Amino acid sequence: MSAIATSGSRYPQNSPGRIQTLESGIVNVNVRSVAVRAFRLSHMIVDAAAVAGPLVFLATTVFLEFAQPNSSPVHDTISSLVWGRFGWAQTSVFFVLGLTIIAMAIRVVSIMGRGYSARLGQAMLSLMGAAFIVLAIFPTSSPLHQMGIDHAIHQQTVRIMSALFPLACVLISNGVLPRYPTVRGYTMATAVVAMSLIPAGAVAVLTDASWLGAIERIILGNGLLWAEAITIQVLLVTRQPSVTSRAAERRTRPEFTPLGRHAEVMVPYEKPSHLKDNRRRGNF
Repeated sequence: MSAIATSGSRYPQNSPGRIQTLESGIVNVNVRSVAVRAFRLSHMIVDAAAVAGPLVFLATTVFLEFAQPNSSPVHDTISSLVWGRFGWAQTSVFFVLGLTIIAMAIRVVSIMGRGYSARLGQAMLSLMGAAFIVLAIFPTSSPLHQMGIDHAIHQQTVRIMSALFPLACVLISNGVLPRYPTVRGYTMATAVVAMSLIPAGAVAVLTDASWLGAIERIILGNGLLWAEAITIQVLLVTRQPSVTSRAAERRTRPEFTPLGRHAEVMVPYEKPSHLKDNRRRGNF
């Protein structure tokens, strides 16, 4: 009976009639559920789309400027490209850019931001993403037709976006975690540049200046460059390896729980109460 009980035990043995006791320690548990993998894959897709969005917009705009010989990047606005031969492409990238800005705002604040300042900045950036979609739905007036309600909505949306962007950058810079000083500094610098360009843009619009297209491209380029740099930074942060076991022991939970490469969690365990004696006889 003793031999049967001993052989059926789950605990390792050193010799017949002896059971090797287990020591207290840390168990490294690998979380590999389907839900975690799907969650991580969705984040990868969103990050890749956010990085590609501004690049697709710029590439499409440059292509249309060459494809439409009557278009002048100095005088004509980007919105006027929708009336050219491939105007549908410009309308499409307005949609794409709007969606990617919303995705970028959510990811940046969820990873690098904290507090009400970051959340408010996220809301403003999301509104800007929605504003690009509005620009696609309500295009500017055609050179061959009079201005209508679509043109008025388009123009007012552009003005609201010009005011929202620097304010959103200030709020996000104030809400970015201190361990990302480069992101904070560059975001604040982008806000300063955007605010300094607003008077020049207002003068160009009110006077219908011949350099309206140029100042619009400078203002938009400042924002797109910032968006591209920040999304790349998010991509780098989320691709860092998971924390080591020593670092995990010093914290109650990982900093980016669903974002680690291996999604490792540290679980303490104690030896069973009936095995606290260093020597356990084989007879039960």
